[in-house]
Amino acid sequence: MSNSLLSLISKETKEMLRDPRIFILMIVAPILIFILLGTVMGYATEKTVEATASGLKIAVIDEDGGEASKALIQFLRSFPNSTVDVFTSYTDPKALLLHGSYDAALVIQPNFTSNILFGREAQISSYEMVRDLSISAGAKLSSLPSMIGAFQQQILLGLIAKAYPQFNITSLSHMISLNETAILGGREYSMSTVNSLLTGSILLVLAPIMVFSIGTSLAASSMGIEKEEKTLEILLTLPIKRSHVLLSKVVGAFILSLAGMVGMMIGLFYYLNSIISRTGTGGLEISETLSMLTPATIIEVGFGLLLSLLFLLAASILLSTLANNVREAQAMASYAWIPIMIPYILLMYIDFSQLGTVGALAVSLIPASTPLIAIKASLQGWSLPILVSFVSNLLYFGIILYAGARWFEGERILSARLSRKIGPVMRSKKGK
Repeated sequence: MSNSLLSLISKETKEMLRDPRIFILMIVAPILIFILLGTVMGYATEKTVEATASGLKIAVIDEDGGEASKALIQFLRSFPNSTVDVFTSYTDPKALLLHGSYDAALVIQPNFTSNILFGREAQISSYEMVRDLSISAGAKLSSLPSMIGAFQQQILLGLIAKAYPQFNITSLSHMISLNETAILGGREYSMSTVNSLLTGSILLVLAPIMVFSIGTSLAASSMGIEKEEKTLEILLTLPIKRSHVLLSKVVGAFILSLAGMVGMMIGLFYYLNSIISRTGTGGLEISETLSMLTPATIIEVGFGLLLSLLFLLAASILLSTLANNVREAQAMASYAWIPIMIPYILLMYIDFSQLGTVGALAVSLIPASTPLIAIKASLQGWSLPILVSFVSNLLYFGIILYAGARWFEGERILSARLSRKIGPVMRSKKGK
């Protein structure tokens, strides 16, 4: 690598770091956003857990007065932190909820006990006070149907134990034990680990897209500043290869994009850790899920992400040469990575087997789809889509570099403006 190219790369990197718009918006902002989201989501998760654990204050209107209704009341009182007040005569449940401090009101209908004894359907009416349309409120009220379901299960076990006294009542509730094992890519995993990976599949879409959006905005801002401050014209008059100017901008934006990606990963780790630490669960599942990714898979994903990023950086720089300022450059660059969302959203919902060989290879040809394809194909032991995706993205990067070098070698780069081409067309349409 020549000294002039190294000097240009150093210049581009330092200039982007010195610009507060680039440094704050592209490097500092992702970290702060994830830390803020992690703090807020962690607090919200903690409050949801507290609301669920705080128990319910229930008003029970017992119109039956039989043994089964008394057993139900006693069963509800056995739950920790739950408060149960009994009304033996009919009271308007709506009035209790509106004027009292109850979370729910249960009306045990007449003949509740006799219906259970004779194997008929026993009726309970439930009224729940919805004070807020929030996840915390919904999680708290969802515990009431679980309580009634547990009581019903207890009744069934009691009836079975009475009919079959030779059975162990403890084993009756767990007569069948299901041990689930998933076979993925020829390796065995627990289903909880696979489900954890499926649940977190949105991160497989969100993380690369955020990296691409940060990188393209960074590259576009660099070129937009050059066009806005007229420094590109001075740079192109220097006795250096113009292709080196393009390459230095790509490499400089790539270096800062890596810094932004590291910052984003730090913020993302803080975000996940904030939620997990508040619930006290999930840490083991996450470590098991990460163990599913072999070193070869991690290398493939990392290399695919870097290769995709290089292609998008070069494409966004080439597009932003048609802009007059930073705002126009960022607007143009935003269209460079939006089509990339297609394979990520597609592969989040469907499998390679549903696409068939031709369909899977066609998706692998889409630019910048390599990171997600590397994860999905490697877990399934299918190497052909990964190879096709790597080769095609290398080819795309080579084509965009060649086209960019030819564009930078010409003189039209200094005078080309997208607005100049659009303006006359729009005016002619208005004149008609």
